[in-house]
Amino acid sequence: MDELTQAKQLFAQSQEQFKSIGNTGGVVYSLEGLAQVAVRQHEVERAATLYAWADMMRHEMDEPRPLHEQVIIDEDMTTIREILPEGTLQQCLTKGRELTVDQAIHYALDKRTD
Repeated sequence: MDELTQAKQLFAQSQEQFKSIGNTGGVVYSLEGLAQVAVRQHEVERAATLYAWADMMRHEMDEPRPLHEQVIIDEDMTTIREILPEGTLQQCLTKGRELTVDQAIHYALDKRTD
């Protein structure tokens, strides 16, 4: 099993555990991890959508992202912006902001590519 597949499995398991104990912040962190994996697997639409959802959730929870994590996400968003046309990026960001927690989890774990 390669590192990205293993990371995806671990983030998927962690979100499940966080959700089972009602830790929404942990779910957000786990889905941000899945977004990082998505960028590295060239699923940039999925990543952009998940990052938009995570940003919205962090804002709603008044739980800012730690700086060391923000640096990584900023780098990922630079990559995403270099690949996606602006219209597509905006559609992904809008979609992400509209997802519920359960929808975001389902979207993050969906095996289909965008």
